Amino acid sequence: MESAWDDRYEELKNFKTLNHHCNVPQKLGKLGKWVEKQRQKYRQGRLSEQRIQLLEELNFQWTIFGNQNDTTATIVANLANVVNQSGDVENSSISAIESLKYDTNSISNDGSQHQTVIPMAGKISDG
Repeated sequence: MESAWDDRYEELKNFKTLNHHCNVPQKLGKLGKWVEKQRQKYRQGRLSEQRIQLLEELNFQWTIFGNQNDTTATIVANLANVVNQSGDVENSSISAIESLKYDTNSISNDGSQHQTVIPMAGKISDG
């Protein structure tokens, strides 16, 4: 019989197959919360080497963009996959790249809202 961890791991593999990344937003329910819990256990040194290895086989990211919200992290991860697949920032979806320059919904640790500039690699042309 599989454990609850194994069940979530299989869900994460399916998520990655569909989305090409493992950065599940917490708002997606049990899987998102499970992913964050794995990051917490890893930072605390409470995740077994076997589980670390399994997650790393999926290119699991242990750290996600400081205090930015999950939506931004997911969008940036998707963009990174597009750029990695094409190898060319200029010929990737310019509208997607342009939309990622600023995240106006980031909230600081003190609760204040601020604008976060996301550094972009490569030159973005006008068209």
